[in-house]
Amino acid sequence: MNAPSPRARRTARLAATAGAAALGAGLFALPAFAQAPVPVDVVHPSSHLITADGSELEGSLTVVFGEDFAEGEHDVTAVFDLAPSTGVVYWADSNPSYGGCGPDATSGLLHCAAEDADRTVDFSYMYAAEPEAAAGEYPYTITIAVDGETVLTVDETMGVVAPQSGSPFLHGDLFFEDVEPGSSADVRPEFLQDAALPSDTAALVVTVRGSEYVSYGLAWPRAEYDNCIPADSAPEAVCVVTDFEDLPGTAFVFRDSLWLDVDAAAPGPMNLCGCSYSVEAIDEGTLDDRFGGVFWDEGGDLFGLMAAGDPESEFSDPYNGYLDIRTAEHPYDLALTDRTVKGAEGDEVTVTIPVQNLGTADAPTVFDGPGSYALVGDLPAGTRLVGVEGPDDGWFCGDDGESYPGDAAEYVDVSMPQVDADGADFVCLFHRIDAGATLDVELTVEITDGSARGAGSLTVAALGSADYPGDLDADQGNNTAALRLDGSGALPKTGSPLTWVLTGAAAALVVGIALYVATTRRRRGTGDAAE
Repeated sequence: MNAPSPRARRTARLAATAGAAALGAGLFALPAFAQAPVPVDVVHPSSHLITADGSELEGSLTVVFGEDFAEGEHDVTAVFDLAPSTGVVYWADSNPSYGGCGPDATSGLLHCAAEDADRTVDFSYMYAAEPEAAAGEYPYTITIAVDGETVLTVDETMGVVAPQSGSPFLHGDLFFEDVEPGSSADVRPEFLQDAALPSDTAALVVTVRGSEYVSYGLAWPRAEYDNCIPADSAPEAVCVVTDFEDLPGTAFVFRDSLWLDVDAAAPGPMNLCGCSYSVEAIDEGTLDDRFGGVFWDEGGDLFGLMAAGDPESEFSDPYNGYLDIRTAEHPYDLALTDRTVKGAEGDEVTVTIPVQNLGTADAPTVFDGPGSYALVGDLPAGTRLVGVEGPDDGWFCGDDGESYPGDAAEYVDVSMPQVDADGADFVCLFHRIDAGATLDVELTVEITDGSARGAGSLTVAALGSADYPGDLDADQGNNTAALRLDGSGALPKTGSPLTWVLTGAAAALVVGIALYVATTRRRRGTGDAAE
């Protein structure tokens, strides 16, 4: 039998463990003539829904007593009368800080005990529904006693559901190298039918997904068949196939091409996207619910599938195949020009710093977080920073007088511990700059010494490394410019702490890279699928 969907496992686990809430008064009953202290509150998952797949779940029960409970003088027990014959089994939690729970040696019922208890009693245990457990709802009662006297009963219901059927398919991957921006990748992957289709299968749904998350829109799926739904508002093209064969052990391939269109302004060489595709079997009810039934003319131009013959792919993932695109060389060119602060001593002067992209490729968003590119400024002698303002809300600027997270320099320093950014008077992080665009940054300084000499510098560069996103700037020689006071002829400083920007050492920008990897490298094998 195929393994249940990881999503089904996670759903069952969350449903069973994340729903703890205080029980209402109507859910438990006091026995007649109870003399021992009675709990004032009981916290326990108020409804269970677990999957019969043997997944180990953590359970807890908290019993709270009032002021009439003398701590250290009473024993508290709780007995769950859900019989092992239901297929739901319990065992002790190995955490020594909790516990006191375990199955009774004779009956198998879960029994929890706390000697010399405090007013708040925490019990912890493990449980699961065995694979052979029958789906259904099983009422049971938790009996809470103090010193052997029953003081409260709690009525509960355990719901057991059958595991979802696994996918009958295993997907292969495709890799596209040197794809020219503005062209298309021809998507015809191979996939293996690993098991018989469900008997009620009415259609196979083929989905191709383009670039998402930080690289959104750089590769867009395209389908031009009557039985396909084009990717108009989201990077996802869907085709529905009703003419299919049920041939376990057979490798199939797309009979007709689908495409991933690469943005004409995409830079390269760059791993553009971890795009993906999937093939799933659906029944007639799902066909009606999702697509309104058959929405095409059977005599039209239809997308289809066919046997692959001698397949070349490796098949492992039951839920997705991955479509990786690496673009051909197509650089952007970040550039700055020298700027001068002009004015008299004591003046506040605003200087416009144009940040340019002189290349034919966009410099797109490649990292999550405050930015993918940085403008770093080191002020000339005789000036004091008043403020710096980016051209729009997508800019994250700060100076060394501000506190994290308002300080972009501090963000860079925290994200790249190997970098000494102390020499920077201000840093602006920004997400993107399109080909041919100019973005104006407004820098305001106070002239504190009009006779001072010694130029500052401006630097713009991409964050990242040669591995990701790659060396995409055509000319790093124009990434640095002088920032002078009143026409000083001094050259911009070199070898300063600002040179870190050009090293591309931002592999330590953990948040962005981790999210990129999680989004685009979800591979490879059933181990990944079952996480």
